[in-house]
Amino acid sequence: GGYPGADLDSTYLGFTDPGSFEWIDAAVALSTSTFYIAFEQIGDYPDCDSVAVDAEAGSHNWTGYGGDWSKTTLFGDFMLRCYWEDGTGGDFLPPEVTGLNPADGAVDVPVDTTIIFHVVDDVSGVDVATIELTAQDASRGPLKFKLALNAGGPSPTGVISGDLHVDDADLLDVVCTFTPDSDLPYADAITCTVAAGLADIQGNETSQDIVWDFTTEDEPGEDYLPPEVTGLNPADGAEGVPVVTKIIFRVVDDISGVDVETIKFAAQDTSKNAHNFALAFSVGGPSPTGVISGVLYIDDIDPLDVLCKFTPDSDLPYADTITCTVAAGLADALGNETLQDIVWSFRTENKPGVQNCTWGEIKALY
Repeated sequence: GGYPGADLDSTYLGFTDPGSFEWIDAAVALSTSTFYIAFEQIGDYPDCDSVAVDAEAGSHNWTGYGGDWSKTTLFGDFMLRCYWEDGTGGDFLPPEVTGLNPADGAVDVPVDTTIIFHVVDDVSGVDVATIELTAQDASRGPLKFKLALNAGGPSPTGVISGDLHVDDADLLDVVCTFTPDSDLPYADAITCTVAAGLADIQGNETSQDIVWDFTTEDEPGEDYLPPEVTGLNPADGAEGVPVVTKIIFRVVDDISGVDVETIKFAAQDTSKNAHNFALAFSVGGPSPTGVISGVLYIDDIDPLDVLCKFTPDSDLPYADTITCTVAAGLADALGNETLQDIVWSFRTENKPGVQNCTWGEIKALY
């Protein structure tokens, strides 16, 4: 509860002279409680309760006689009775800023992040027109930028421009999301400020800026290396490989990503002519002697780790060495390329029913 002498006399009754008064029109905005006022006239009824709210006699009775409020158990010329149903009283506190994301002091924050915070006032609700945000790159000039609901156009040096979306569906908990116009700078302290003057709908406002900061991730290292070929299947030097096998390998560049247009692959049966063949995505038509024709499927959904699968048009030859080549010039997205062919080989299984043996072993059988 409360009493007029604390905060209500100047709000609801104005004294002109001792013993005289005039009503003052004022709004009451409460979200979680009910506020009652009863003006009662002359009479000796200390237990009177004109608004059906039970109260101990004298606990809410005040007289304005003499030009000031004082408690009374008897009625004078007039009396003002005040009740708050849940006993919480009025709202005298400004909103708070909570739910910071990135959190205050966070490190290694991705440069493509958005900045989220909540403005909370669980009694009266937030005056969203008073939300002003500064987002600043601390490595630049100490210029200040105030953003109410959105921002556009060029930003001064040091100011991070973008759009602030204010979700005021619930005035007790307003969600604010700031989306920068471009990625934040690498390895830098970003300072966020909600300006002083942040208020609720009763006019209770903050007297100081609310400030927090975080640090963005380091810039990825510079890339001077070409992609690598890994994950060979069959492995280099493998023996007894089934003739129905497919040839699988991966092209990896974990910084800049692979330029898939530069993947040139050759599969060759070394029992035939040593003719080199470069195959990008698919092979069709008659194949030169020694070249294994087929289709190379490239899965580039992840440009940092590209999966390549070569399916021959027919079974590989038995008991033969198959040489695989990824041609020089294999490159990443920055143009770093291999200077030499990448080569590996494996040997296929023997033909069923055929046993390899020496001439001496053959003679011994007859």
